[in-house]
Amino acid sequence: MDWKDALQNGPLLLDGATGSNLMAAGLPAGVCVEQWVLDHPDVLLRLQQDFVAAGARVVLAPTFGANPQKLAAYDLADQTEDFNHRLVALSRRAVGNAAWVAGDLSPSGLFLPPMGTASFADLCAVYDRQLAALQTAGVDLVVIETQMTLADARAALLCAKARGMTALVTITVEAGGRTLTGLSLPAAVVTLQAMGADGVGLNCSCGPAAMAALLQEATAYAAVPLIAKPNAGEADDPLPPEAFATQAAALADAGACLIGGCCGTTPAHLACLSRALADHAPPTMPQAAQNRLADERDVYDLPTAGKEETFAASPDLMDDMMDADDEAELAVITLQTPADAAFLADALPLCRKPVCFAANDTAALEAALQAYQGRALVAGAGVTADLLTRYGALRRD
Repeated sequence: MDWKDALQNGPLLLDGATGSNLMAAGLPAGVCVEQWVLDHPDVLLRLQQDFVAAGARVVLAPTFGANPQKLAAYDLADQTEDFNHRLVALSRRAVGNAAWVAGDLSPSGLFLPPMGTASFADLCAVYDRQLAALQTAGVDLVVIETQMTLADARAALLCAKARGMTALVTITVEAGGRTLTGLSLPAAVVTLQAMGADGVGLNCSCGPAAMAALLQEATAYAAVPLIAKPNAGEADDPLPPEAFATQAAALADAGACLIGGCCGTTPAHLACLSRALADHAPPTMPQAAQNRLADERDVYDLPTAGKEETFAASPDLMDDMMDADDEAELAVITLQTPADAAFLADALPLCRKPVCFAANDTAALEAALQAYQGRALVAGAGVTADLLTRYGALRRD
């Protein structure tokens, strides 16, 4: 039985918080968490054994910051493979065959322009190195969590699916329901499920009641299981286990298929949640139509025969976008070579409508799809089935 089969028995219980429980057990501020865990293995073993005893069926190995970019801050990038192998082995030792072990991936620590200077390929390099280590370590799946940019989430997912790995993705939003870069959960769902995500949802962000409302908004767009891993209420007013469980159980009614806990949730919170979910019926698998498009902020219905406007990917693209026709329903951007995609980064945030990239060169289309953080239409002789599958794009007829 895999985790999807387990959903036939009811919502699947994920584990609770790792970081806050490690801090309660003595993890000091400012140290490399992964190194500390390896130096204090009994702390993690007890915690994850308690999570399984509480009912968790999926446990995240403590590899959240074990990518080369994050480890470099402690001069430990050369330990990436060793750390991931040893941390996964530690979790496997803790849970045995009682739960699935997931590799845990954090944001890369890199940013695309204008927030940073990294390229999409740089993000992929960070993720792929860690994913390779997690794959050889034998994880059952990976959880790409606490994501705040669609670029990070897409890069990690692209690499995971290229390796044939089961991948769940969760984003972390602010009080207004968007990440720091403006990403909404519906936009994340539309984009990431098209790229092959096996589940999409929220972690951290807020307490269970607020998360249920955000999740409910995403159900109309979902075609994969939705995930919810709320905090134990507000940091200055945490919910006790029983109250947390009562509120978190409502996440199943809001559409969540996989439910656990994030910051502040203990094994006691998880045990109460397990009891609260015991009588819930198996979740109904989402089946929303997958014909929508998205950018980082918004979801769009597929344009029909409305007015469209064509732009060339050139040094004038930003100015052209600023002068765009507001009545046009679709922006068609033509590219000749991969180098043309460099003109998209500054211009695309000005485009508040669905996008179609048109090119006869496959590499040009791929460069555009890497630069565009969303789900786009593609057209031209450069469109291939592989491109559509990997980037979740839709072919324009």
